Amino acid sequence: MLGQGILDVLPTETLDMVIQETQKCDRNNFCELRLVCKALNELVEPKAFSTVVIQFDMDGSGKWRTIPDFLSSLASRTSPYAFTILWARFDPWQNAESEREIMFACQNQWLAPAIESLVQVERVGFVVDAIQPYHDAVSASAKLPRLQNLGIIFPTTAPVDMPLEGFSNLSIISFIGLTMTKHVIECLKRLLARCPFITDLALTAHIKPGTAEVDRVELGCLFEDGILQLSGTSVAVAGTHTTSSLPSTLKTSIISPRAFGMSPSCAPLLRALTSLSISGDSAHVPISFWKALQDSGICLQDLKVGPLLQPIVDYLLSYSGIRYFKLDSSGRDPEDAENMIHQFFYSVLPMHQSSMKELAFQNTKPGSWVITKSYLDRVSLCKNIECLNLVYHFPMEEDNGPPTIALADLFGKISDNFPRLQTLKLFHTRKHQTNLSSLTYSERRVFIRSISLLFALQITSHKSHFSAKRQPQFSLRAAGSTFASAPVGPLESGSGYYRFDQLDRDERLDGPVFSIDDEGFY
Repeated sequence: MLGQGILDVLPTETLDMVIQETQKCDRNNFCELRLVCKALNELVEPKAFSTVVIQFDMDGSGKWRTIPDFLSSLASRTSPYAFTILWARFDPWQNAESEREIMFACQNQWLAPAIESLVQVERVGFVVDAIQPYHDAVSASAKLPRLQNLGIIFPTTAPVDMPLEGFSNLSIISFIGLTMTKHVIECLKRLLARCPFITDLALTAHIKPGTAEVDRVELGCLFEDGILQLSGTSVAVAGTHTTSSLPSTLKTSIISPRAFGMSPSCAPLLRALTSLSISGDSAHVPISFWKALQDSGICLQDLKVGPLLQPIVDYLLSYSGIRYFKLDSSGRDPEDAENMIHQFFYSVLPMHQSSMKELAFQNTKPGSWVITKSYLDRVSLCKNIECLNLVYHFPMEEDNGPPTIALADLFGKISDNFPRLQTLKLFHTRKHQTNLSSLTYSERRVFIRSISLLFALQITSHKSHFSAKRQPQFSLRAAGSTFASAPVGPLESGSGYYRFDQLDRDERLDGPVFSIDDEGFY
C-alpha cells in the first residue's frame, strides 16, 4: 500500500532481530535509530540502555566530570537506565590527581543509591580497589531483586574483605584474583550454600610468581555447607566427603588448580558440567581427576587446558562430541610434548572432528604446536569449524629454514576445506639468536612491534597470494590487524587467485604480542 513505511510492513519480531544485529556492530548506532520515530525508539531504548559502565577514571575526554550528575540521576530514578539496564560494571577511580577526593566523595554519596535504583539489573561486575570504598556498593548490589550474575575482580596489591552476606540464589559467580585466606574461604562456602542452583562458577586466585606451592582447598569442600542444608547429612573428613546429594546444576567452571584442589571426589558435583577451563598449569590437576570424569560419564563440550598431558589425552579419547577446544600453553611444555602433539592431531581430533566448532592454540613455544602441512591435513577433517586459532612459524634469516608451511599454501587449504569458517587467527612465533632478557621493557616492545609489522607485510605481499575454489568469506586476524580477502586482478577475470588486504591495525601493537621468556622466545 502506498504511503506505508518499513515499520508498517515488517513485523515487530523482524525489526527486533534487525536491531539485535545492529547492536553487534556498534552500539552507537542506537543513538541515531532512537531519533527515527517513536515506534522505533520503543524497540531500541531497552537495548540502548541495557548496559552501563560506571568508571571512576579520568581520561582526556572529560566525561568523568559528568559522573556525579549521572549517579544522582540514577539514584532519583529519572534515568532510562533505572528501568532497562541488565548489566552494570563499576570500576574504581584509578588516578592520583587532585580530583581523587572529589570522586571518593561522589562514590560515598551517590554510588550505593544509584546501584539500588537499578531494579532490573540481572548482571553486575565490580573491579575492587583495596584502598577505595567498595563495601557499600557491593552491599547495595545484594539488594537488587533480579540479580543472577555477580562478577568481581579483586586487587593484586592487598587482600580485601568480601562483603557477600546479602547475596543469594545467584546462578553465575565469577571471582577473579582471590587471595586465599581463611576468611575468603569461609565467605565462599557461605555464599555457595545460599546459591544451590549455580550453573556457572569461575574461581581464580592471585598467586605471586615464584611463590611456593600454596595450601589448596578442595573444590568439593566449598560446597559442604550447601550439602548439609540440602540433605541434612553429616560431612566426612575434608576431601573424602560425598557431593552426590547436591543438585547437578553446574555447567560451566573456570578453576585455578593451584588454589582449588580437583580430586576425584568432586566429580559428582560436576555431573552436568559441559565447559571446563583450567586457569594456569593443568599439571596441578591430579591424574585421577580426569579418570573420575571419564568414569562418571562426564563428556565436556568445551575444554581449555595447558599444557596437554597424557591423562587429558586419555580422557578426550574416551568419548566424542567436544565442540570447543583451546590449548593455552603459556608455561613449559612437558618432556613428552612431541608425543602429545602427535596423539592430539592423529588420535584426538578424529574422535571429535564432526562436532568441533572452535580449535585454538596460543601462547606456545616455538617448535611446539606450530602448524605444519601434515597437521593442517588433520585439522581439515573438522569441516564444521567456525573459529580457528593457529600458531604460525614466521622465521628470521638466522633461523636458516623456511616456514613450516607457506602462507599461500596455508590460506589456500583453509579456504577450500573449512566452508563454515568465520574467523582465522594466526599467532606468529619464531626462535631468534639474540637473548632478549638483556633488553629493557621498552626495547622489547619496539622489537616485538617491528616483527608484528613485518608479519602483516608478509600477509599482504604478492608471495602470499593463493589459489582457492572460491573467495574466502572468513576474516583473518594476525599481528594486531584485521584482514579481508579480495580477488587478485579484476573481479570479472575469475582468476581463482586471492589475497588478504589489511583493514585496520590495532594500536596495541605498541605492546607485546607474545611475552618473552629468558630463552629469548616469543
